[in-house]
Amino acid sequence: MNTSSIKDHSLHGLLFLLALSLSLAGCRGSSHEAFGAEVSVEKAEVKPGESIKVYAELKHPPKGLHYRWAADRGQLEPQADSLETTYTAPLSMSGDQDITVKITVEFFQGDKLIDRKPVSVIIKKDEIANPPTGPDSTIPAPSLPLKEGSGDQPSIQITHIPPYHPGGPVEMFRIEGKVSGVPPEGYRVVLYAYSDIWWIQPFSTGELRFTEIQSDGSFSTQTHGGMIYAALLVRDSFTDPPTKTDNLPRKGKDVVAAQIIEGRK
Repeated sequence: MNTSSIKDHSLHGLLFLLALSLSLAGCRGSSHEAFGAEVSVEKAEVKPGESIKVYAELKHPPKGLHYRWAADRGQLEPQADSLETTYTAPLSMSGDQDITVKITVEFFQGDKLIDRKPVSVIIKKDEIANPPTGPDSTIPAPSLPLKEGSGDQPSIQITHIPPYHPGGPVEMFRIEGKVSGVPPEGYRVVLYAYSDIWWIQPFSTGELRFTEIQSDGSFSTQTHGGMIYAALLVRDSFTDPPTKTDNLPRKGKDVVAAQIIEGRK
């Protein structure tokens, strides 16, 4: 075999190996297609206090994928490990303009953030929605017994709103409110402040988890800072509230009413 033939065979061999390598690479790529996600909302405009569904759709999710939802205003439930969540717009907000809220879902594989997808919702300030009620509501519906001789429904209102604050273990603020529709005896208030999660206030041990209701229906105590505050009107039989939680206790036998409100700016 002459030198020219040897060179031709060598060239053909190299071309064959190159083609085989590209083919194998293509096979590997087809079995590991890129992860993708799309986020959508039930509707793009909501009223204060209104709840809507938010959805995430996945393409080629990797093993071990989990999710975390967040919103810069309002509340999401659940906040983790679900492709569908319910967004509830805040009932009380400062200013008189429509507000755009960004809802974001983050995707993790183990502890590694691999993607983040946002979607926007507009809160229409000139419209007020009825507070959600029923067994699946974030803000619980009224529950008997009512205050004797009163036509009022059980309710709770934060009258002195602490500031919008990132939270922390040191700085504390005054929080005050008013309860109506129930007698002070047999009921108490449980307070929460939200930073990364909901933290019970003012402290997480024993009777310090509860705030007493005065004879005139008022309550007052200290709270650590938060971006959002929640006040729950509960029966005395509600003896073991969570000290930190992703989701607030819902209406039931012992939770009579609630208010969730953004910190004062």
